[in-house]
Amino acid sequence: WACVAKGMCGASVVPLSLLSPFTLLGGAPGSTSLSLSLSLSLSLLPPMRIVGLTGNIAAGKSTVAAALAAGGLPVIDCDALAHAAAQPGRWAYRRLVRAFGRAITVDPSDPASPIDRVSLGALAFVDPAARRKLNGATHLPITVALLCRLIAAWAACRLVVVVDMPLLFETGAWRATRPRVLVDAPEEVRAARLRARDGLSPAAAGDRIAA
Repeated sequence: WACVAKGMCGASVVPLSLLSPFTLLGGAPGSTSLSLSLSLSLSLLPPMRIVGLTGNIAAGKSTVAAALAAGGLPVIDCDALAHAAAQPGRWAYRRLVRAFGRAITVDPSDPASPIDRVSLGALAFVDPAARRKLNGATHLPITVALLCRLIAAWAACRLVVVVDMPLLFETGAWRATRPRVLVDAPEEVRAARLRARDGLSPAAAGDRIAA
């Protein structure tokens, strides 16, 4: 895997386990019961290697994911799953509104108003309590969506699937993957990318890197 991404956007890729026949170790974002359900469900399937891809913010993970997809590997983007699950009327949307109130929507007076992702993200990056609340509201819907995508990949006879998950280790989902690939880059490079990409001040970029 290191040779696949070497030199991309100044990123380095660190393989965290050796390639070996797929073994499901269990664990996934969300509740313990859901993690157990995910483990038991997938343990019944024929062998399929689930590669865990993660990385620090602005480290180049998306570039690596795009390269793997271009090489023919199916990539499940958990950020995209989260975005879809948080659309008005969806499960994660209702959980977010219940957790934070309608103030997190673009137009609080409109019941169908979308989540203000920029404001909510900024709050979560600087407030650990808000970040825990955000994760608690979204991890269960994302896990269910991820399980559905994994089953679909298995049904399509995919031998390898890449799961692109920012919180791969923090959620414990790494236990369900092998190998695990961490994409990283120097902090000053990441800070410069954040300032250029998102228009952040140096202080705001530093807060996001530290979160």
